Amino acid sequence: MCIRGGVPVLLFAAVLATLPGCGNGKAAVSGKVTYKGKPLAMGTVFLSGSDGIAVPASINSDGTYRIDSIAPGMAKIGVSSSKPIPPQVAAQVMKGRAPANAPPTPDAASWFAIPDKYGDPHTSGLSVTLKGGENVHDIDLP
Repeated sequence: MCIRGGVPVLLFAAVLATLPGCGNGKAAVSGKVTYKGKPLAMGTVFLSGSDGIAVPASINSDGTYRIDSIAPGMAKIGVSSSKPIPPQVAAQVMKGRAPANAPPTPDAASWFAIPDKYGDPHTSGLSVTLKGGENVHDIDLP
């Protein structure tokens, strides 16, 4: 393909810069959340990006999380893990809803408490510097 003239080249560069992982537009981050070396089985990770916008991600049963779009730069981290509700209570809440709309029931036996101080990204003391594109950051809570 032959590109002539400055306008097509500039247009091509502008399109390329908006693609995920290109330029400094957005960052993606994934990793594993552990507390005293043990993976969290449920909860939420909150990253407050350099633009001040907090982006949540669910913690999977193996402790992993992923955020696909956040501002690159310094991000503050928060982690919360609320005690799951008993299955009987969950059944009452979901009564009358279609099974397809029901969230998966967490395994309460795999849940354990973490200190409340990690719940707020602005006071947790946790942070990471994200570059544009893919990042891997494990969150080890002491």
